[in-house]
Parts: sequence; structure tokens; C-alpha cells
Amino acid sequence: MEAATPVMEKLEVYMWMDCELQRYRKCHGDLQSLPLHPHSHLKFVNITGFYGKKDQLELALHILRNSMVLEAMKIDPKPMVAAINAYLSLADGPSFIDGYEVAKKYLCRGDLWWCN
Repeated sequence: MEAATPVMEKLEVYMWMDCELQRYRKCHGDLQSLPLHPHSHLKFVNITGFYGKKDQLELALHILRNSMVLEAMKIDPKPMVAAINAYLSLADGPSFIDGYEVAKKYLCRGDLWWCN
């Protein structure tokens, strides 16, 4: 990531996924890790549309593990963008809750330096 954007300090990732997919659970298999590639300038990350799917979790973990000066990572399950014919309804509520629960369980453990 740093080779392409050597001085990037802020990263915004806007995701939209089908709410019918299940959030990550250990029975879905181990989380994959990419090789470490430290980024020495990234300070702020904002991810929206985080429903707690396996690939979303792997991306967030990769960013956390490689951002040496990260000050804050905001993860919000509410999508900022969506397909043109998509709309959010009350049925989407459980996906928002799933996103929060997965982020708390797998991204914010007490033994990790990036959690307050």
C-alpha cells in the first residue's frame, strides 16, 4: 500500500454488500493474513458498510496490523453508498448489529494496542 501512496494519511473505504450474507464466525474458516507491509503515514481510517463479513474483517485487520502511526479507525455498518436500485429497510438492522458485534469481537480485543 505504501509504494502506491507513500504519504497517505487518511483512508476512506465505502462498502456495500447484500445484507443476506452471514457475518463472520470461526466455523467459516481461519482469517487469512496478507504479508506485512507497514505504512508509516496512515493516521485515520473510515470504513462504512461494515457488516462483519469475512473479507471485510480481513481487510480491516490488515490495515490495523500495517498502520504504524494509526490514531483512529472508525468502523460503521451503515453504508454511505449503495447500488442505484438498493434501499435500506428495517430488515437491514440485524446486519448493522452484526457489523458492530464482529468489529468488537475480532478487531477490538483488550490485548490489542489499537483499541481504547
